[in-house]
Amino acid sequence: MTYSAPPDILTLSDDAQLAWAAIEPIWDDLPLSPAKRLEAFLEGLTTGQAALLAIDWCQKDIRNGGHAQLFQNASGNLVPWAIDGFRLIGGDAYAANLAAAAALLGADYPVSGAARKRAMQALTDDQRQTLETLSDAFLDLLYGADTDLEAFRATYIRANPAEFIAGA
Repeated sequence: MTYSAPPDILTLSDDAQLAWAAIEPIWDDLPLSPAKRLEAFLEGLTTGQAALLAIDWCQKDIRNGGHAQLFQNASGNLVPWAIDGFRLIGGDAYAANLAAAAALLGADYPVSGAARKRAMQALTDDQRQTLETLSDAFLDLLYGADTDLEAFRATYIRANPAEFIAGA
């Protein structure tokens, strides 16, 4: 394992702190673009590391400016990994939301930022409204008692410590 969090992260009781501590060693090294470099980097991580890293970047952009911001930023390259990551940690509603938003950009998700920007410019007014509705619904999920993202992430880490901590 190239990246490893310290074993004491498992003593953290705050779910958000635990989720951050599990991916913090990787954060600064993540190449968001070009897409091929990102893909090669993520393939060098454990499944859990790649999933939680992608989820973290994507949810932060959605919190900041909705799906539209995510798709227009380099972090939009992480969307396919985030969708799979949400499913991996039990956040199926998040995966469905992000997949529905990504589908607005075409049957095949655009892997380059330029292609995503062109797809965003081609959206109809109804599609733009759908994208905004999905962004609002994503935020609602974040604050739902049964859909607490931090709980999903922390539960996954605690159940799979070897994906984050060497020798666990």
